[in-house]
Amino acid sequence: METYEDHLGFKRKDLEGKRVLELGSGEREIFSKELKESVKDVDIVLLNPDYLNKEYRENISKQSNIRIAAIGQSLPFKDEAFDIILGLYSLTVFSAPYQNKEGASAWAKEILRVLKSGGKAILGPAGGGKDNEDAVESTKKEYEYIIKQLKEEKANVIIESYQPFSSKFIYNSRIVIEKPL
Repeated sequence: METYEDHLGFKRKDLEGKRVLELGSGEREIFSKELKESVKDVDIVLLNPDYLNKEYRENISKQSNIRIAAIGQSLPFKDEAFDIILGLYSLTVFSAPYQNKEGASAWAKEILRVLKSGGKAILGPAGGGKDNEDAVESTKKEYEYIIKQLKEEKANVIIESYQPFSSKFIYNSRIVIEKPL
């Protein structure tokens, strides 16, 4: 849980009473397990395209979470369904603007569509650099297309840098998307 808090810049207490979408939950579903243990009133939905794979489903925990097999470009949720969207190590998987601009555009629009007014999406790690300023500039350049798309949709986009847990870890920034009220 600490890794999620450090990399995504939130406190678990801020999730109490919220509906949370985790993009790319991973086979071990670490975040949801630890969140359920440490936060009383939280509704978490796990999104992972690998849930379509039977072998993958057999290896995941039997915890009572809602699991959805989908991709970020086509989220199967109603409009304004989530208070917060979190994605650790899934940003490039779901968006990949340098590989597929149309897919990145669809992803950005879907994030905003399912995010409640006043809600926030925090995704990272994103670009990296030698220092905090370099990390922010690297992320702006790498995700320039997505940032432009989000701003066209009137979202507030913030690029934050942070100190990674390992000096060998080169990615040290995150993208915060705030949907206006």
